[in-house]
Amino acid sequence: MTNKMLFDGRGNLVAHVDNDTLYTPDGAPLGLHLPHFGIFVDFDGSYLGEVVQGNRLMRRRNSPHALSRFSARGAARLRRPIHGTARHCPLPATPLYEEVAADRLVPKGARIAA
Repeated sequence: MTNKMLFDGRGNLVAHVDNDTLYTPDGAPLGLHLPHFGIFVDFDGSYLGEVVQGNRLMRRRNSPHALSRFSARGAARLRRPIHGTARHCPLPATPLYEEVAADRLVPKGARIAA
């Protein structure tokens, strides 16, 4: 997956993908896209979520990958920021998917402001 902006269910920009690496909007690396499974994992190999409706990064509630650990191959952890802002219309609530937790969308070692 290359050069794709990803939004949460409310339509807020939460990440982008560049050459199968997942980044925060300001360019900090978060994880990897595993195209064979159609999912994203963090650098520890834990399931983060998947693309829903073409551009939404969501977590499937009953994902068979939720308890799996994947080998997260080494990635070039260069910052790749995107410029500008973007929003999309909110998605209606669905029992199949939930938001990716905010603390999972922050690079390891960084803190979320309370």
